[in-house]
Amino acid sequence: GLQEEIREKEKNSRTAAVAMLINEVTASEDLTEKFVWALSEGGYQRFVDPINEEYPDRGDKFCQEYFEFLICYLKGDLIERLEPMHICGFLYQNGCIEKSDRDKIASEYHSNGRSQACQELFFCMQRKKKNWPVLFMEALKDSDRSDIKCKMDLAPTPEELVRDGIAFGSDHNQGVPIAEIQNLDEETVVKRVVTPVQDNNDEEELSDSVSALGLVEDGDKAAMDSDYEEEKYMKEGSEKEFSKPKEIKLREYQLELAEKALTGKNTVICADTGSGKTWVALHIVQEHLNSKESPKVAFMARTNPLVQQQYTLFKNFLGEKRVYIINKDEKSTVPLKKLMELYDVFFFTPQILINNIEKGDTRIPEFTLLILDECHHTAKGEPYNNLMRKYIKTKHNNKEIPLPQIVGLTASIGVGAATAEEGAIQHMIKIFSNLDVHEISTVEKNKEEMKKFVAIPTEEHVKMEVCYKDPCKEIIEEEMKKVENIYENLMKKKGNLNSRQNLPGGEYLSKTYLGSIIKLKNQIMCDTTLPKDSGREMICCLTHLGILHEALDINYLMNVEHVIQFLNKKYVEENQQPDRLIAIERRLLN
Repeated sequence: GLQEEIREKEKNSRTAAVAMLINEVTASEDLTEKFVWALSEGGYQRFVDPINEEYPDRGDKFCQEYFEFLICYLKGDLIERLEPMHICGFLYQNGCIEKSDRDKIASEYHSNGRSQACQELFFCMQRKKKNWPVLFMEALKDSDRSDIKCKMDLAPTPEELVRDGIAFGSDHNQGVPIAEIQNLDEETVVKRVVTPVQDNNDEEELSDSVSALGLVEDGDKAAMDSDYEEEKYMKEGSEKEFSKPKEIKLREYQLELAEKALTGKNTVICADTGSGKTWVALHIVQEHLNSKESPKVAFMARTNPLVQQQYTLFKNFLGEKRVYIINKDEKSTVPLKKLMELYDVFFFTPQILINNIEKGDTRIPEFTLLILDECHHTAKGEPYNNLMRKYIKTKHNNKEIPLPQIVGLTASIGVGAATAEEGAIQHMIKIFSNLDVHEISTVEKNKEEMKKFVAIPTEEHVKMEVCYKDPCKEIIEEEMKKVENIYENLMKKKGNLNSRQNLPGGEYLSKTYLGSIIKLKNQIMCDTTLPKDSGREMICCLTHLGILHEALDINYLMNVEHVIQFLNKKYVEENQQPDRLIAIERRLLN
């Protein structure tokens, strides 16, 4: 039905799925009314208000857009420092979030830590009210002190803006009427509204102001944030809580893994789980940022929890470089193109980048480095593969245009569905081709060092000798022939039996033989024309053939002792009530 079609389309493009839903809804007046009701019931009031012609006036609209841009711009800092529980109460009282939203944020806070709670807060508060940016800014102002001055400049209220006809902005824009500012081009407004921090004084001022808001200082961050784990890199190869040192010191095998990627070539880094590939990627990103004029890096992982984990780690090591995380559920109206003017390193899932490319918000050549975690998933239908198809298409369409370097991380490329060596090789070649890689980086020179820190399973080949003479097998097969003879004699006595109830031929040890026995038992049990005693005798024979087949299977894999144990157990179970056994059952058991 329609639901399945929409869900299927959503796997490739959420935007296309939404467009399909809206097209179906708008085709019927009845469906449109139900859709509006569903939006309202689902808490998406901000989308219902425009339908009901509840538009904000011009001043409020500009104020909302301005605040929204500021919040999106400072989102990275807010997630790191904001105490979400201080904000929740105000937003709930003002109808910006539901009680269920508040409870979910509190649950995230206690279960997964402050950062995850902030992410949930940012998602929930954008659904219900169109003026959520204004309410959020008022919540910040209300949370601690009203006289603070920070990068967001919380001085005037929305009411004062409308009353005085003054546009809210940085010092450059104070006293400028709304009409005049709205006539400015977008780029000028963005530059006037907010500019990245350039000197240490501004950073200190921002830190002091954010602290006054009830936000967490960097020094307290480790204590307040949820624990996260990454490969330990100083002593043993186990994982432990990361303690945020100022710099990292890679081991020799990790430096070896980074060598080829540092030359600028497309590279797949293949190393065992626990070897510290994330630290290698961090080193590559640091070197890339320091060597490029205008670097733009995208680190991609397949799931949001992995994206969040890598973002938290990298942010602590990249110093003045500004990093930004985009979640799958984020509904920010600030295009990625604008964010790229403000940030150097981005963290998101590959589908988010694909969506932005398809919307025209960005292009692949605007990045200088793309890192693909778990790159062995660059196969048919996967987001990584869809992204790399766009990459290769761009490469072939314009060979002069500079493309970003590709660095893939994986513990194993895998063999796909291959069952033979040739198929496995072809699968690996296909993955490397999809990634457009020129180099494969593995540990060769420093294997001994890596073994000290990483538990690498050793592969040992043991040649098994074929047992040409197997007395146990011969005895079991001889017994099976005797049981088959008993079954065939029963068939001859009851000459009117169905020919489909004949025994199967073939190898006793094969799975086909066992399957045929089971199928034959079911046919006899369902045959109402068969005399009761005859059916029981035949089922008894088939049951014993099944037991002997299992004994053959055990003999193939194990020792004679195990076969005897199995048969003793089975025949003891069959002989639980000897007085109820019929003659043929006693004969077979003896």
